[in-house]
Amino acid sequence: MPPCFSVNFAGCKDAERRIDLMALSAPTPETGRTTHYFFGFVRNFGLRDPDMDKIFGVDMVTVFNEDIPILEAQQRNLELRPDAPRIDIKVDAAPLAARRMLEAMIKREADAATCGVRAG
Repeated sequence: MPPCFSVNFAGCKDAERRIDLMALSAPTPETGRTTHYFFGFVRNFGLRDPDMDKIFGVDMVTVFNEDIPILEAQQRNLELRPDAPRIDIKVDAAPLAARRMLEAMIKREADAATCGVRAG
């Protein structure tokens, strides 16, 4: 299974005052050019605070939805120029590693599907 879970620690070094925010990020391909993006957050702070509930239950959805037009434009550009060079920058390290992991998983699956099949 590819990685999709991160734990982000914030606050001070004092473990009793530390706050934890765990984020689930589970992009799931739908087609060769579309993806469902499932996400969620778990926290150990503000558990009885309706403002915090709104931030993590409503406001974060708004933030993610603001990215949709940019992501769709990027996809259109990739389709218009499939041979265009890709420029990877330092911030792309995690997505690039995930892409390599997915490519390896796809290759293993394809190899397993052809295992034992003899060419005629």
